[in-house]
Amino acid sequence: MDLYYVDESYDASPEHGNPMRFVLSAVRVREEDWEEHLETLFAWRRELKSSLGIYTGAEFHATHLLGGRGPLAPHPVDEQTRVSLFSEGLRRLASMHDVHVINISLTPTRKRPDLNALEGAAWDRLLNRINKTGEKLGRRALLICDEGKEEKLTKLCRQLRQENLVPSRYRKWTDTGQRTKHLPLTHVVEDPLFKSSKGSYLLQTADLVAYSLLRFDNPIPKTERTGVSTLFASLDPVLYKAASPRDPYGVVRR
Repeated sequence: MDLYYVDESYDASPEHGNPMRFVLSAVRVREEDWEEHLETLFAWRRELKSSLGIYTGAEFHATHLLGGRGPLAPHPVDEQTRVSLFSEGLRRLASMHDVHVINISLTPTRKRPDLNALEGAAWDRLLNRINKTGEKLGRRALLICDEGKEEKLTKLCRQLRQENLVPSRYRKWTDTGQRTKHLPLTHVVEDPLFKSSKGSYLLQTADLVAYSLLRFDNPIPKTERTGVSTLFASLDPVLYKAASPRDPYGVVRR
């Protein structure tokens, strides 16, 4: 089984010429590697405690971490160190074996004009990519998500099990001649599990990925100045490019 740790990031009222954008990132860890990869993150946090005094229980939530909010240590932590922590979190993920990350980054269209519609479309695309990946790899998937949207996401998963009409990229499916085809989520097991990101280093890592993609696509002066807007590319070794072969980073954008 594969565990997918999923988190989101978005610009609801963007500035600096950026469009409204909704991002989802799903970090896939194989069940048999879970303990090893979790220990990798635990070891890093122990190193930070020893070298910088960073609390092992401090939540690395991207906007708080980079914005200087939330206690990280018994003393103030400067901006350069916070950016380094963000960058190193991505680097640690990129170095893990047999991990991959599926990313969705959507902007408004006529059919999805607002943030709520963008969110629904992003989850639809993510669930279908995870299901298709499971079919390809011969593995089932379990989603682990941050708390807050339990009812909405559970309902969506159950709906897609009953009716998941996927449009053909070639206008019609060759076997049916129809524009859409029902492709049930056969490789996504159970409803998503929800837990507080504060208690999960892997969920926090998914949050770092989602924010790095948001600021890669929607840069702002601060993230350009600190270099955060360039960091998504450092994840190249673990980006699952089969999710969207036409995009150089495998990001689903349509």
